[in-house]
Amino acid sequence: MIGERVQLITGSRVGTVIDADLAVNGNVAALLVRLDSSGKLVWIDSGDVRYHRADGVVMTNLDRQDLNHMADQRL
Repeated sequence: MIGERVQLITGSRVGTVIDADLAVNGNVAALLVRLDSSGKLVWIDSGDVRYHRADGVVMTNLDRQDLNHMADQRL
């Protein structure tokens, strides 16, 4: 999935997958996405994305504002 585009459910492109975190069983646990609007990085949990392999598109049910807010969060 690295290099695939990330879109909102509305079809608007929001970023690109640059890395993935894998669970112990090998499934994707989260995706690291570089946002197009700001260049900021955000981790998106696998529960918030769907991958359409045929189209090479990762879709998220989060909205643009949520993604930007998440990118600004620090531990």
